[in-house]
Amino acid sequence: MHLVEAYKSLGLIGIALTVIGLVFLVLKWPQGRHMTFSQHAAAQQVSIFYYILLMCSIAPFYVLFFFWWLVPTFSLSFWFSIFVLTSMFFQLLCTLVPELPGWKYTAHRFFAFISAFLLMPTLAVIVLSSQVSEIARIISLCMILIMFSIMGFFYAIKVKHKYLLLFQLSYFVCFFVAILSTTYLR
Repeated sequence: MHLVEAYKSLGLIGIALTVIGLVFLVLKWPQGRHMTFSQHAAAQQVSIFYYILLMCSIAPFYVLFFFWWLVPTFSLSFWFSIFVLTSMFFQLLCTLVPELPGWKYTAHRFFAFISAFLLMPTLAVIVLSSQVSEIARIISLCMILIMFSIMGFFYAIKVKHKYLLLFQLSYFVCFFVAILSTTYLR
């Protein structure tokens, strides 16, 4: 197998490690379905450290997958790289600045919003790419619409809801579904 082709599996591995790591976070330091993953992580010093370790350890999988396999395989535009890299940068920032009272709360929320919002234009690049299969582009468009609806719902409820964690999870599942359909439905 060609080395670059081997990077294809790193997307699936990164997603699996993300899911396993976040499930562990929620089960080990439970805060309820009304709180985000970041709020679960901010519960204790050890959970903050765990969250930083998790995000920093899965980032290389995504970098190699996106930039060494997905972008070159589908000849995705420069904008894809800008959006996904900026999203990852802000995700790292919001991981390093836990959602704690004071300035950290405001900074964390800002970083998290930018990171999450940029996932939609990232998928828009996939939708507009003629190199991606039609079914993957349709799935990606549907995922953008769902993500946009979830983002609008978050805004309308001021990010407070008894099932906030499930909405946050749904948002990221939409992104992962679009990326996996692009990768495997060719």
